[in-house]
Amino acid sequence: MKYSNYFYYLLVLNFLVFFGCKTVRPVSYETPVDTSTKRIKIQEKKTYNIQEIGVYASNEFDAARLNGFEKENDSTIILIINPENTPINNSAYYAFKTWSDSPKTVYYQFQYPKGYKHRYIPKIKIDNEWTIIDSTQIFKKDSIITIKLQLTKTPIIVSAQEIQSSSHVKNWYSNLLKNKEGFVQIKSIGKTTLGRNIPVLDISIGNNKQGYHCIINAPTSARSNRLLCISRVFRNNIK
Repeated sequence: MKYSNYFYYLLVLNFLVFFGCKTVRPVSYETPVDTSTKRIKIQEKKTYNIQEIGVYASNEFDAARLNGFEKENDSTIILIINPENTPINNSAYYAFKTWSDSPKTVYYQFQYPKGYKHRYIPKIKIDNEWTIIDSTQIFKKDSIITIKLQLTKTPIIVSAQEIQSSSHVKNWYSNLLKNKEGFVQIKSIGKTTLGRNIPVLDISIGNNKQGYHCIINAPTSARSNRLLCISRVFRNNIK
């Protein structure tokens, strides 16, 4: 009985996914650009240190994005955020850890390349809890956004979205599979351009060749894990 209920929900999910796909309208671009051969600008993973004011920032964690950290004055620091390549949609993503030698108030000013601007309200992770920054701590002058943070020796994370890294997603789907090993297997549908594995869940009972395959969608933002379930996927491509 539990198997039939399980596959019933998968069928419903499958229907919703494909129904939604049919309603998606094609997007036209005024000047289409093929970026397939454009080089990706890999950020340098490092911990930035402004010694004279004792403030630090790091992008040395999964889903981080910080391309520069420069002192403007004794209380203001410039955060440099660059896209991986261009052109790209105007939805700049950022994520970094920051802390200081002693408790202090620091202003962080976001700097983007020409033609790009700030979009996402910062989310802050303190003591393993995510909150949205208070609106009174955000300052806007023309298109320039500055935020005010209270720093201590304990690092906090500032991010465009609550972080849901590839490690978080792996833990999520691994927990889903506990006690279901009899009809769900983790396989691979290929690799990304940078050589990372793309996992897929192979769902079937016995030798059933017409089961379902759920491609794991692992976006950066939290609460967005999704399984795109499809039947009769090119089975020869799944290992």
